[in-house]
Amino acid sequence: MSNIQEQKTNLVKTVDLDHFKSIYYLLNAKPDSQIRLLKDDKKLNYEDLIELNSSIITKLKTEDLQTSITTITIVFKSKKVSTYNSWAEFERTNFGISDQTLSISLNWDINIKLPEHDLPQRHTLKVRLGSPVRPNEIFQLMLTSDNDEELMEITSNGVCKVDFINAIIANELLMIVEDWYSSLRNNIQKNRIIRFGEKYSRHIGLFIEAIIPISIIVLSYNLLSRQIIKVVDWNSNKINDVLFMLTISIILIFVSSIISKLVSNRIFGKLKSFIGHSMFELTKGDRNSIDEINRINDKNKTGVITQFIIAMVVTIISLFIGKMVDYFLQ
Repeated sequence: MSNIQEQKTNLVKTVDLDHFKSIYYLLNAKPDSQIRLLKDDKKLNYEDLIELNSSIITKLKTEDLQTSITTITIVFKSKKVSTYNSWAEFERTNFGISDQTLSISLNWDINIKLPEHDLPQRHTLKVRLGSPVRPNEIFQLMLTSDNDEELMEITSNGVCKVDFINAIIANELLMIVEDWYSSLRNNIQKNRIIRFGEKYSRHIGLFIEAIIPISIIVLSYNLLSRQIIKVVDWNSNKINDVLFMLTISIILIFVSSIISKLVSNRIFGKLKSFIGHSMFELTKGDRNSIDEINRINDKNKTGVITQFIIAMVVTIISLFIGKMVDYFLQ
């Protein structure tokens, strides 16, 4: 008995790892990868996903398909993750739920018999939809990652990746996904005012923060300069008057800077509070979120316009008072 165990042990030891690897790669070629970024902002629903799978299956039927395993993973806003190991299981699911969809990952794991290989060769098609990185997280990712390809992937609305042996099959699968994605409906876009405000939010904030104090400075300058020019005899009363006006001017400038900072922060905060529409209409919660997002964005838009009008009114009043004072002091 001990001799048999010893022989088995010696047999295992004589198997060389490099020799094993050479045999493995002789029978199974090492796959390459291709990636396509799906950048456009699209809208998709349950029927669109079924259509994509149908197109993929139709293509695979033209090949010598040996095995095919499909996995669908859905991540919801409630942090719940649902995984379906077949399309039949996915199609049986009732999506009339209040939860909202964050991302969907589709994976086709297939083995195709190729003429130039003895064994069926594995190909995988992976499609990730949704959950792009938010703009305020991009800078942090740029600091922590040196991989430009990785940054492009995680900031795109979708990514399609194929691990393949046969390049022709890979390109055909990628083309199917790209054509399917480009044919989807465009997502609901923010109106021009919101897009302009988001793009130039920093400039708008700095403009509001500066314009009110500048108008007060102009007003104070007119008051002081006219008062000083009129002085012929610098006695204590005249000096006190000038100092009083100077003190009032400094207080007004200080108060105006606080007000402008407050208004600027409110405008900047409102501009950053606009919510983009989800690309998904899979669940009942996804569909209901459209009206809720529109309501929030309309409220934020009204707030931005109101704060901007307040800033402009204060500026115009300050300049008008300055002109009136300048007129009466002439």
